[in-house]
Parts: sequence; C-alpha cells; structure tokens
Amino acid sequence: MVIITNILAALTIAAFVGLFFKRIRKRAALVLAVSFVAGAVAQGIETARLDKEAQAAGFMDHKDFLAAEDADVESPEEWQTVRSERDAEEHSRAEQARLAEECSDRHSAEAFVMSQRPVKAALRAPATADFPSINTVTVTRAEGCRYVVNGYVDAQNGFGAQIRTSYRAVMQRDPDNGSWSVVELDM
Repeated sequence: MVIITNILAALTIAAFVGLFFKRIRKRAALVLAVSFVAGAVAQGIETARLDKEAQAAGFMDHKDFLAAEDADVESPEEWQTVRSERDAEEHSRAEQARLAEECSDRHSAEAFVMSQRPVKAALRAPATADFPSINTVTVTRAEGCRYVVNGYVDAQNGFGAQIRTSYRAVMQRDPDNGSWSVVELDM
C-alpha cells in the first residue's frame, strides 16, 4: 500500500506541474483527476483494512483502536470500560452545560412575572393588585433552576385600604418544558 501511495503522490505532483505547460495541460488535468480518484480509492481500501484489523483485535474500528492507544489501554475489554466511563463523563458535562444554559440569569424577569399569579391568589382583593416594575424587585438565582423573588405588591385589604405587602417567592423552572411552579411563598 505504501508503494501505491508513493506512486500516486508522484503522479499528482507531475500532473500539477504539467498544468503549467500549455501543450500538455489537458493530459495533466486528466492525470490529476485520475490520481485524486485513485488516491481516494486507495485511502478507502486502507481504512477498510485497518478497521478489519482493529475489529479482529476486539475494537469497534481503527479510530477506536487509536483512541485506546492514546489512553495507554491495550486490551479491548479494558478499553470498553474506559470508553463507557468517558462517554458517561462527557454526557454528564453536556447535561450540566445544558442545565446551566437553561437555568441562567436570563430567566430572572420571567421568574418575577410568574411569581405574580400565586401572590395575587393570596390577596384579599386580587383585582386591585399593582406590582412594581422589574427594576425595583430583586431576583436571585438559587441552586438548580430556582429563583428567589423579593418584591412587593400594592393592593386593597379587607377594609378597602390600599396597603403595600412585601413578599418572597421561591420559583422553580422546569428546564425541559419551561413551566414554572411555586416552591415557597412568604407574604
């Protein structure tokens, strides 16, 4: 296979040089095209041979064999264990990255808006509820996808007087479907 590769390399170089001479340009282009196709076929044959050798040794393919070699693992059984551990770690990192993105601070305003419904439900006159703008409320992200909303609402009490009530709501966001739930509400 090495001899074939060397011959193809020499043909490719000669054909490339021939492109600069007007009288042999067409033949050089044809030889260049044929050498590229032959190189691709030779590469495919070599890859298939290496894959077959790796599979005979107990690996999935040649890339799997090279990865095991890089990890200084010689037996296919040991490599299968190492590979499954690596795959589990990679999956865990990807899941953590996804959760970090899904549970980022960008959902703080949404947490404030979603906290208003349970607060209204706890009021004596929910129709009179007047919430401040997001700028006067503090929303902090807690562990996981939890957000702690500290704010206030102006609403009428049972006697019709307008009063300001402070509240603290712990909101939970489900990263899979984007739904919200109240974990804790203190008013």
